[in-house]
Amino acid sequence: MATIETDTVLKSLNEIGILPLFYHSDPSLVIEVVKACYDAGARNFEFVDRGDHTLTVLKALFERAKDYMPDMAIGVGTVYTPEKARLYINEGAHFIVSPALI
Repeated sequence: MATIETDTVLKSLNEIGILPLFYHSDPSLVIEVVKACYDAGARNFEFVDRGDHTLTVLKALFERAKDYMPDMAIGVGTVYTPEKARLYINEGAHFIVSPALI
């Protein structure tokens, strides 16, 4: 997955003004939703760490995004522990959203 600088993510968030977020356990559905957001102009997307399939879905999403949405910054949200944050960053997440790390 392409590296996207932190400044690029923040600039895009400020310019576009929204951060779409979503969770579903079906990778195909998630890819469709993210692609629709991308086609509409979004360049940042938060996948919510809400279910047992988060890592599986993220891997499929990252694989698809590198070819079809190369400038889409994909992050993971509602991450509560440093261990989970590290896991998602190591898998390719461009950013982490956390209400608090415990």
